[in-house]
Amino acid sequence: MKRYLPSWRSLSFFFFYFFIIFYTFTFPGTVTWFIFYTFTLVLLIAFLSTRLTIKFKDINWKVQANGKVDLLFKITPRWSWLFMLSSLKFTLLEPTTLKTVYSDAFFRRMIQVHFDPFSLTRGQYNHLSLEVEGYGLFGIFNYYSKQNLPVLLSIFPEPLSKSNLISLMDNQSINSNRYNPFSNHEFQVKEIRTYQTRDSLSSIDWKSSLKREQWMIKEYETEEIKPIILCFLGSPSLQFEQLLSLTYSLYQYLSVSHDTIVHLIGDFEGITLSKNNKGDFLTIQPSTNTQKIKQLINNLDYKAAQVLIVKPSDLTISSLSFNQSVSSTVLTENHLKIMKGERFNE
Repeated sequence: MKRYLPSWRSLSFFFFYFFIIFYTFTFPGTVTWFIFYTFTLVLLIAFLSTRLTIKFKDINWKVQANGKVDLLFKITPRWSWLFMLSSLKFTLLEPTTLKTVYSDAFFRRMIQVHFDPFSLTRGQYNHLSLEVEGYGLFGIFNYYSKQNLPVLLSIFPEPLSKSNLISLMDNQSINSNRYNPFSNHEFQVKEIRTYQTRDSLSSIDWKSSLKREQWMIKEYETEEIKPIILCFLGSPSLQFEQLLSLTYSLYQYLSVSHDTIVHLIGDFEGITLSKNNKGDFLTIQPSTNTQKIKQLINNLDYKAAQVLIVKPSDLTISSLSFNQSVSSTVLTENHLKIMKGERFNE
């Protein structure tokens, strides 16, 4: 590779050094030997200036709200030596990120390196690949090393803007925080009992209390609050990541005010599975086993107030059986156009 090729400066120095060796042994003398030893010493110092091992200190990282990573760390030579390199070049070698930072190094014991916010692909990272390059004294020898910078990063799908998300939800009549699971039901009285110290005064039934001449409490039948079910069907699509971002954004927004259950159906380590943890957004990949995807979506329990399904438009699923009180909404790539302010007809 190009970085391993010697520079013109180093080639010129070695050519001149071999000329001095030849001249010294051909015409030995005090001056010629002095020049030979001087150039040998310079060559040795230049070589030793690039023989170092660096270590990392105070590694700090932060994942911003937009999913970008802010990275700051310090490097120092082992044994607390001074850097004898004129400058150092740091390059992140992640697949979708190629960022470079330069820093002065000569006669410094510690160097602080800061990478401006950069993007990483979705996933879990326990290290970042870092390339370090620099020239030693006199530019004769170069320094090169590839390091693994220890970090612990969780890069979730890029969240969609709240305004666009609300616009989509309103367009598709998806319930937001105005949803009331008891709005269409009347409370049923379970029993009337005497007042106990743990009861609130506001729960006293005054009419019954006057009749019985003691404090009475009405207890009501409680109704189970059904959750919202959010399903993502991860079959191959050119907009797989955008659909996953839509699912993740819906999950973040709805889970604030609702009991939201997410089902992520896709490829996990080569196997088509259905998982329901937030951390599974990091590892899900498209699955080509569409029959398994359809089987998993049909096997889910739909005891919910509302079901949202996010899937590629070319994946057809049979009509799912819901109770009449359960509403369902299917979102595809076409609905992503709404996020961009475009119109489409289903």
